[in-house]
Amino acid sequence: VTFGPTTFNNSIIVGNTSNSGAAPDFAGNGPGTNFSGSFNLLGFGNDLASGEGNQTDVTFAAAELGNLADNGGPTLTHALLNGSPAIDAGDPSFDPNGPDGMEGTDDDIPFDQRGTGFDRVFGGQIDIGAFELSDTVAPTADIVDVSPDPRNTDVGVVTINFDEDVTGVDIGDFTLTRDGVTVDISGLTVTQVSGSEYTIDLSSVTNVDGDYELKLNASGSDIEDTSGNDLMIDAMDQFMVDLVGPTVESVVVNDGSAQRSVVTSITVTFSEDVGVVDASHFELTNTTTNTQVVPGVAYEVINGRTVATLTFSGSEFIGGSLADGNYTLTTLSTITDAAGNQLDGDGDGSGGDNATDEFFRFFGDFDGDGDVDRRDFSAFRQTFNLNSSSSSYNAAFDFDGDGDVDRRDFGAFRVNFGRRL
Repeated sequence: VTFGPTTFNNSIIVGNTSNSGAAPDFAGNGPGTNFSGSFNLLGFGNDLASGEGNQTDVTFAAAELGNLADNGGPTLTHALLNGSPAIDAGDPSFDPNGPDGMEGTDDDIPFDQRGTGFDRVFGGQIDIGAFELSDTVAPTADIVDVSPDPRNTDVGVVTINFDEDVTGVDIGDFTLTRDGVTVDISGLTVTQVSGSEYTIDLSSVTNVDGDYELKLNASGSDIEDTSGNDLMIDAMDQFMVDLVGPTVESVVVNDGSAQRSVVTSITVTFSEDVGVVDASHFELTNTTTNTQVVPGVAYEVINGRTVATLTFSGSEFIGGSLADGNYTLTTLSTITDAAGNQLDGDGDGSGGDNATDEFFRFFGDFDGDGDVDRRDFSAFRQTFNLNSSSSSYNAAFDFDGDGDVDRRDFGAFRVNFGRRL
């Protein structure tokens, strides 16, 4: 500058160049000859009278300015990035709506260079430069919950929503694990739907059973809002993919002992939690008499597996036991797990079929060999005339379930003695 003295206040002069390379940002005819002012953010120069609040020898990088861009208003501006030394560093006495007493400035400046809607002072003190930073809040992100969850298909497209427009989102910001093991997603791409909405198609990497976690990692990412505020908090969603139908792991008659003299319970254990189980999920048929039996059903979840217990009460069941006969228990394919997979009754890996189990009841058959013979009679004699208060009482021979083994029970035993079912 070779003309008369020029005053700058609340201004940024950095990042310029000169042919000589000396004093690249501002140069005049000697210190204080051409430049004066206060509360400026200045680069390197040879002509500046001392002034209050000036920051000097500031590089363009250190100034933390965004690229020249459309940040609103009729002209392009350099936005102040979060952490810029220009933020709240202007004249503390500056009044955007009245006289500020500073030489060379207008009295009424309510807006920054961008005009209406962009207040000249935000946060209590004017920023240095033409751009007033009005956003110092970090953006936040939310990974929209995968639904349904659990599910019996791959996940497909997942949506990530930010609370404001951001840039710098790429696949390297995300991690995916299955059962705690990292899944390679480097070949996937992030699709920008809008400034604040992004999507990732996870179809190709969620087609295996497991517990998944998709995480957006704030640390190390380049995600920032239009004011340069970095994403500071991670976002995460967990979901389960279950492509395999439940199976019947075991069917246990009574307590698992060999005796078939009475059958008072049947315990069905599934390979996983299958939710609510009731009598409608079973068909129990006495194939000897070709009659249907409706059991009572209670269930609980033990170690992640549903255990259903079928019992028999009511006037049609003597002593709480099934009647003599051969039985088929059918567990219906209407049983489903939480992901909607139907029962895989035959265990072939494909759901939608029933599971069947066969057993019998024959009163007096203590050793479970299908007949009532002398060995069974020997066992009967040891409990005859005893009741439940005796340690030798054997409920398997209590035909009427009245708590003792007496002549009525012996009468039922004698009917089957010497016979085979």
